[in-house]
Amino acid sequence: MYVSPARDDINTGSKKKPLKTIQKAVNLAKPGTTIYARKGIYKEQVIIWKSGLKNTAIVVKTYSNEKATIDGSGLNVSWDYQGLVSILDASYVTVEGFEIKNYKTKQEDLITIGISVGGSGKGIRILKNHVHHIETLHKNGNAHGIAVYGTKAPEAIEDIFISGNKLEDMKLGWSETLVLNGNVSNFEVTDNII
Repeated sequence: MYVSPARDDINTGSKKKPLKTIQKAVNLAKPGTTIYARKGIYKEQVIIWKSGLKNTAIVVKTYSNEKATIDGSGLNVSWDYQGLVSILDASYVTVEGFEIKNYKTKQEDLITIGISVGGSGKGIRILKNHVHHIETLHKNGNAHGIAVYGTKAPEAIEDIFISGNKLEDMKLGWSETLVLNGNVSNFEVTDNII
């Protein structure tokens, strides 16, 4: 399935008739779907709530060598621990190759995150993304570049692979650039530049 910010969500999602938003493609995705984001700027929050299967993941990635940017400029953080890209209670999902930037809040009680993984699930891959300018603008606020929070105990978030990402130029308040918190098991964090 293909998306391009210059197109329309009434399209079929084919290479010749791509959808406009990544979210529309996620809503249509099934196990084994690869969503290719063509070059351009996507002004949206993406919530991935569907699961793939062990051998047929849902993959959301940039197309070939094109630069696809998810830009949070002007978007509101509406719930705590909300990512510009959020993976919620989903398994076998990959997010790869995006520039993710400009996600900010002035609220003390809302933590803003570039890529957020929450709830429970397994088989999550966060690969080769460039995350920057994720910011809390409150003196007592918090933010993360990438965060994994297992919040559905006793179920865990497990089998997590975070690799090849670049995280820079953030205002994190009292928090960390990359964090795995709570009920998280069997994870590997490698070759990231922070």
